[in-house]
Amino acid sequence: MSSMPRTPMLRPNQQNPLQPGRAIAMAAKRSKVDALRRSLALLAACVCVTAMPLSASAEDFPKTSPSQLPGALQELYAREQPGLGQYGHCAAGFDSRTDGMKMALSCSIYVRSSAQGARLAVKLCNERADFLKIKARCSLIVD
Repeated sequence: MSSMPRTPMLRPNQQNPLQPGRAIAMAAKRSKVDALRRSLALLAACVCVTAMPLSASAEDFPKTSPSQLPGALQELYAREQPGLGQYGHCAAGFDSRTDGMKMALSCSIYVRSSAQGARLAVKLCNERADFLKIKARCSLIVD
């Protein structure tokens, strides 16, 4: 037996992976893939950072004071206000100041945060307004 190192048998069209040129080419290929991954991660981070202010500004609901509501909604709000608690909110929308079927009021109570209460009140009020075919969008009632 000879003391020569054994090399695997290669097919005629297969290159030897132990050749230095092949190793350099594979390393360059890996670095391109790694650079692509890094740039995609950076792009995703930029998208997240730029989307945050958009989501925060989307929660700027229109606001109204209780004195600007029609009389019937003022009475309903005065009845609901003591039970709102620390984080509860109410929202109202109306097309007519006299027709009770063209008014919507919705309140949210038992919520964990003030922002959650505001979102829920406006969402429920808009659903009720859609059901009653009220064209005016609901606004948050702020004292």
